[in-house]
Amino acid sequence: MDLVTRAGQLTMMKLQFHLTQHCRSLSVKLIGKLQDGTVFLNKGYNDGDDDEADLFEFKTDEEQVIDGLDKAVLTMKKGEVALLTITPEYAFGSSESQQELAVVPPNSTVYYEVELVSFVKAKEVSDMNTEEKIEAAREKRQEGLALVYAAEYARASKRFQKALKFIKYETSFPDEDREIVSLRFSCNLGNACCLMELKDYERANKYFKDLNLKRIDTKTLAANRKLSCRRKPSKNCPGICI
Repeated sequence: MDLVTRAGQLTMMKLQFHLTQHCRSLSVKLIGKLQDGTVFLNKGYNDGDDDEADLFEFKTDEEQVIDGLDKAVLTMKKGEVALLTITPEYAFGSSESQQELAVVPPNSTVYYEVELVSFVKAKEVSDMNTEEKIEAAREKRQEGLALVYAAEYARASKRFQKALKFIKYETSFPDEDREIVSLRFSCNLGNACCLMELKDYERANKYFKDLNLKRIDTKTLAANRKLSCRRKPSKNCPGICI
């Protein structure tokens, strides 16, 4: 099934990305409908002269909207209007979702009319100085930690990976910079622990190996997990007990 279909054009997967590809936040006019025409969301298309005050605003790549909409807006230009058909796996999935004006039933294909009104581009990592990169990495790590404590390990893993993009190995970060080394280590370890919780042992072990930590024996994992549940979680490393 197509991810997103745009009014007689190519599918979303074949579209070229435009200026919004690296945007940080954007404002759109948005109508969301079910297959029977029921409107479950209306932002910016209300009757009256103050439509601009009711725009829908969100940050891209932050899981603030469904995956299909998040990806679709990255293909749009300012002022463009697109008609989107988003299948369940890229919409609300198998769960019922209460929206502003109606409930979206499980496994629903949803339809959006969206107009890109404005956007603010994010600062490229290559344009950041060292302090900005460290601060951005810290912010994503903290978001990851909060998600770990909420037991949302898949989302937490993504946050740790985003944090690592800001502090990847490069000449701008001296090896002797203990803060960078510590931050990078904690993000890698946090991500590995999340992958363990998700039972993605192969990827988790790769991270543990990169960190020069002992490879996890999955045969004894169940016993170790029972023991770890009785211990106090470490505040410095999610998934690691002390």
